Amino acid sequence: MTAPRRGFIIFAGIVMAGSILLIAAAVAMPASAGFGANTVQTETALRQTIVSQVSAKGTVGFVHTDMVYPQTHSKIQNIHVQEGDKVVRGDLLLEYDGKTMEALQDQRADAQLSLKSAQINLQAAQLPASAAEKMQAEASVNQARKAEKDIQSQMDQSDISIAQLKRSREATRKRCEDAETLFNNGVISQNELDSLQNNLQNLNDEIDAAQTRKNTILTDVPAAAEALRAAQEQYDSIVNRGSDPKVQNQISALQVAVDQANLKISQIQKQIDDFKTREVSDFNGTVIGVYAKEGDMSDLARALIEIADVSVRNLVIRIDVPEADAKYLDVGQEARIKGAALGGAVYKGKVSKVYPLAEQKLIGENTQTVLTAEITPAEENINVKLRAGYSIETDIVTKIMIDAVVVPLDAILSDSNGGHYAYVCRPDGAVEKRSVEMGETSGAYAQAGGIQEGEKVIINPGPQIKDGVFVKPAARTNGSSGPYYIFRRFVMFLLKKIQYNAPVILTYTLFSLVILGISFLTNGGSNRLFFSVYRASFTNPLTYVRLFTHVAGHVDLNHFCGNFLLILLIGPMLEEKYGSRALLLMMGVTAAITGGVFILISGSAMLLGASGVVFMMILLSSYVNLKKGRIPLTLLLVIVVFIGQEAVQGVTAADNISHLSHIIGGLCGAALGYFMNRGKLEGNRAEAEGMGYA
Repeated sequence: MTAPRRGFIIFAGIVMAGSILLIAAAVAMPASAGFGANTVQTETALRQTIVSQVSAKGTVGFVHTDMVYPQTHSKIQNIHVQEGDKVVRGDLLLEYDGKTMEALQDQRADAQLSLKSAQINLQAAQLPASAAEKMQAEASVNQARKAEKDIQSQMDQSDISIAQLKRSREATRKRCEDAETLFNNGVISQNELDSLQNNLQNLNDEIDAAQTRKNTILTDVPAAAEALRAAQEQYDSIVNRGSDPKVQNQISALQVAVDQANLKISQIQKQIDDFKTREVSDFNGTVIGVYAKEGDMSDLARALIEIADVSVRNLVIRIDVPEADAKYLDVGQEARIKGAALGGAVYKGKVSKVYPLAEQKLIGENTQTVLTAEITPAEENINVKLRAGYSIETDIVTKIMIDAVVVPLDAILSDSNGGHYAYVCRPDGAVEKRSVEMGETSGAYAQAGGIQEGEKVIINPGPQIKDGVFVKPAARTNGSSGPYYIFRRFVMFLLKKIQYNAPVILTYTLFSLVILGISFLTNGGSNRLFFSVYRASFTNPLTYVRLFTHVAGHVDLNHFCGNFLLILLIGPMLEEKYGSRALLLMMGVTAAITGGVFILISGSAMLLGASGVVFMMILLSSYVNLKKGRIPLTLLLVIVVFIGQEAVQGVTAADNISHLSHIIGGLCGAALGYFMNRGKLEGNRAEAEGMGYA
């Protein structure tokens, strides 16, 4: 390395270290007018009038509207108004089709016929049974009983016939056996034997046919029994008509049918009585909605036309107040009304109604719980050109505190018990910690019970401010003046916005950067002593320390950037997946194994740098998207490409890069990845064995 370059790097390191120290000092020092350790900013408690208010957005609507609902279900023939038309009481709004009345009258006639039929059936069911009905029912029972006996007789005859055939078959079978013996002895001819066997076969066929006839008769037995049961039940019902529960149930059902027919007639008659051929206005105002069109059938639950008084006297502003502010609302509170349609003017109003229940509403892109309230414009605003549907912004005055002692909000602190306190600077410069009862707020100030008018309170007290210490009070500085104050605010803003998202990776990076700067200042001496690994005596304690610390040392800035560019890209993802402790342990294991193997086979060479950790993370990252039942192809490709490439370069290349540490780091990453994900990998193996692939 040339001397100018080395000098530039040393200068850059000094500038970097100085910047870090300056930032730390800016954060640690209290926000005061000067840099003195005991100088604090103060502000004097004053008496002011505090006006607490709640801001909410809303929409202009009507206090009351007249909704015209249909009185009957009918087809709309003509609509005589449209939105914007002015109407007075009695004006014709729409007409219905006259055929609806004819249809209702036809429905009433059909219902009357149904009623008459139901009454006849009921009367017939209530009459006692006649002698002819009883005789007919008794004849049906006898006929069914005779049919059942006939079937049983057929069954008995079939059994006798089958038994006779079976006896004949047995006798014929014996003759066939004797005939076969005679035939074998040459006593009878073949024709005589065949004739006997044919007789035996015929008897078998007759038995099968008789059994089939019996089975057919068997299928008629349940039907005959059911017919007898039904006939007997019908007979019992007729004979015992007055006391049979089934008959009584039938009579009750017929009575219900009569009642329903009467009810239907009453409903139709009511529709006829209430039928309107037209709808007229009962309200003086302007049509603001027509919700039907000619040819539609009216719906009793749906309004046809909406009429409203569109004057300012009938307007109200409905606002949605977030639940956090709803507790401050009350009827009668004054409100200031403003909006784009009103220009820059601000008008007065009062809260006239607070709804009893909150509800969920979509406000912007988020769903919020809000409480709706109504604001009525004041009488002096009667000529304001408000229109229904305008978007309005309102400020509601919830409380006014006159002559309240107030202090800045950034002078009031909270304790662990939910209380508040402030540090008061006494005239002798001593600090007094005082409990504060925090009241109403207005802007950046709050009512502070316990603080007296004229007392000085410390603004943004730092940790060094305690009860009894002495300080030098200074008036609060203008937030826009002074380079130090601007720089401090900028640093505080950055610290609030920047997230230390990967503690292990970021700490490792910053630590290695500091080690690199120390190495430049010591001309590499610190690296040789603490942050590199090489063969040394095992009795030297630093030998074991260097097994872990060599991954923080780097030769130059290019070496550092080459390693940590990949670490900063891959590391946060791994730290989020495996956790900070697990990742730190895996880095330590990789460093120890890489350093140990290098000591055993390196000879007099020296190893330093985070390359082994880098390759461990590369292989480990291939397991991130591992899913149960699958092996990522990226893992296999990374193993082949990176490990294979390092093995080839280790043999062919003649540079000073330790390809061995790369290979060992990669193998550590593969092994550690398997260990950390063995549950999923073993699930893969079990699934493969279950499918017959193992």
